[in-house]
Amino acid sequence: MADEFGPLGGRSLGFLGCGTINVALVRGILRHGAKDGELAPKFPLVVSPRNAEKAAALVQEFGEQYVKIAADNQALIDGSEVVVVGLTPPLVPEVLPQLKFRSGQRMINVVATCSNDQMAELTEGAVAPGSIVKIIPLPCFAHGKGVVSFFPDTSVQALSFLRTVSPCVGVKTVDQMRTLTTAGALMGPYYQYLATSCKFLTDNGVDPEVAAAYLGDLLLGVAHDSAGASTPQRFTDLVEEQTPGGINLQMVQHLQSTGAYDELYKGMGGVLERLNKAAAQK
Repeated sequence: MADEFGPLGGRSLGFLGCGTINVALVRGILRHGAKDGELAPKFPLVVSPRNAEKAAALVQEFGEQYVKIAADNQALIDGSEVVVVGLTPPLVPEVLPQLKFRSGQRMINVVATCSNDQMAELTEGAVAPGSIVKIIPLPCFAHGKGVVSFFPDTSVQALSFLRTVSPCVGVKTVDQMRTLTTAGALMGPYYQYLATSCKFLTDNGVDPEVAAAYLGDLLLGVAHDSAGASTPQRFTDLVEEQTPGGINLQMVQHLQSTGAYDELYKGMGGVLERLNKAAAQK
């Protein structure tokens, strides 16, 4: 796989779908994947014309030398050695069978609910499962932040162009990948946590602009202490560091008493169940 993909500079890369994640990938690669002050790709990154506004914004930001809008989806496939599929799940079985992939073409699968085997089947076998890498990035990739999970873990060198932007964590089995993907579903609840906290501050007299600025940077700093954890014990240690009788421990105990953490565990289980059901569908 590594030899097949090679570094980004040696391969033309097309982004099928121009939604939040694919746009974040393009921005992350072009903003943060550069070396020695030069943008990394030797070929323009080809983006889907489906979301014309987002595609045009990428061209305006980086220039036609680095971003090209395909005439249509088939032109994108024809002009790309590696296709990054970032369609919404309902569109995948609708769009992929209409496209003609080349035998031996490579694919990066960014669709959380679709397995590599399913993707290969939808290309009528033109793209083999062994020529597909599944990745789960988040929107913060655009800022050179976060982490990208990928399967199989043997494709680490193939994703070297992503590793110049943010850390990448590989897993050995497709079951592990589905389970790890559930953690990506924590992004939305985190934002809702911020929104609820901001509402409390503003309801109690803090100016909205102050509340938003404070919370955003406060939680960013808190998250920094957990970055780079090498064992689960790191998170337990951070909880146990909270001052006995202090306000942080008070909040932990309150949420425990309401069952909030148990519900979080159940919620992740519900996401995994959905992913497993999607994987079982043919």
